[in-house]
Amino acid sequence: MRHRAPGIARRVQLALLVPVFAVSLIIPVAGAELCGARAVSTAGIDTLGGAPPDNAPLGVGANAAELWTAAPTRTATARPSLVAARPAPPARPPGDAVSSPSVPSARRPDQASTGVPVGTVLTPSGSLRITTPNQVIDGLDIAGAVSVEASGVVIKNSRIHGGDPYGIDVRSGCVTISDTEISGFENGIAGDDWTGSRVNIHSVYGDGVKLGSDVTLQDSWIHDLSPAPDAHADGGQMQDGVRNLVVRNNVIDLSNVDAANSALFLAPDFGPSSDGPVTIDGNWLDGGNFTLYCVDGNDGQYIVKNISVTNNEFGRGAKYGPADVNVPISQSGNIWADTGATLVL
Repeated sequence: MRHRAPGIARRVQLALLVPVFAVSLIIPVAGAELCGARAVSTAGIDTLGGAPPDNAPLGVGANAAELWTAAPTRTATARPSLVAARPAPPARPPGDAVSSPSVPSARRPDQASTGVPVGTVLTPSGSLRITTPNQVIDGLDIAGAVSVEASGVVIKNSRIHGGDPYGIDVRSGCVTISDTEISGFENGIAGDDWTGSRVNIHSVYGDGVKLGSDVTLQDSWIHDLSPAPDAHADGGQMQDGVRNLVVRNNVIDLSNVDAANSALFLAPDFGPSSDGPVTIDGNWLDGGNFTLYCVDGNDGQYIVKNISVTNNEFGRGAKYGPADVNVPISQSGNIWADTGATLVL
C-alpha cells in the first residue's frame, strides 16, 4: 500500500504586513564559507513579527523601522528543554512493542546530542528573512519562520518554533544548520541547498524535512511528529527529481506516530527524472506504513537513479513492513535493529 503526501507547493510566500525589528546576535561574517549555491546581491535581515517589549529602547533603523535589542532572557537548561517538557507519547498496545536503536548511544543522535547545547543563552526574536550573504544566526529563540534568501547563511545554537508552513524555508542561496531545535511548523526544513547537522525536529504537523537537491541531513533526530488530520506525515520527504542528496547517521523514529506514512519517502512525483545520486546510509529508521518508500514518481512517469541504501537499521514499528521499493537501488548492510539479522529491501 502506497500513501503519497498531498501535492502542496513548497514555496509559500509570507505576507510582510508587520513592523520590522532588528535583533542582536545576527552577525555578517566576512569570508564565511559558502554552501556552493547561488550568490544573492540583496542585503539585510528583517525580523518579522514579535513586537518589542514595553521597556525596549526605541530608535530608528534602516527603512525607518523601530530598532530594539532584547537582552538574553532564556537559558537552555536541557537539550532541548522543550522536548523534555512534552508529555510522554502514549504507550503502544501489549504485544506491539517497538525495538530501540541498537547503535551505541555515543553514536546515535538523541536528545543529548541534538538541538541547543545545554547552558546556551537564547535571545528572543521574531521571524527572520535573511537576504545578506554569509550571515550567522547564533543563539536565538525564534518565534516564527526563517526565510533564507542568500548564500553562506549559518544558523546554529538556536530554537525555532511556530505554526507556519516551513520552519526554515530555503528560497534561494544556501544554509548550514547545526545544533538547532525546530518544532510546531507544518514542515521543519524545506528547499534545496541546505545542510543540517545535530538538528532536533519534533511536533511538526506535516513532514520533518523536505529533501531537495544538494541537501545533506546528518547526525540529526526526527521524532514525535503531530500530523494534521489529513496529513500523510513523513520524517523526510523527497518529491522532486533531486541530485546530490545525502541522509546519513540520523535517527528518524515515527514508531509512536499513528498517522505516520514513513520515516523516509523517496518518490519524485513532481519530476523531473534525474541521475541522483541519493545516499541513505547509517540511519536508524522506524514507523509509518512502510518505514522506507523508494519508488517511482507520478505512477511511473519519473525516476531517480543511483540510489544507495546501506548500513541502516530498521525497527519493527511499521504497519506493513520495512520498505516498499519498485526502482533499482544499490543496497547492503541493512539490518533489523533488534536482532542484527540481514534485511533485504
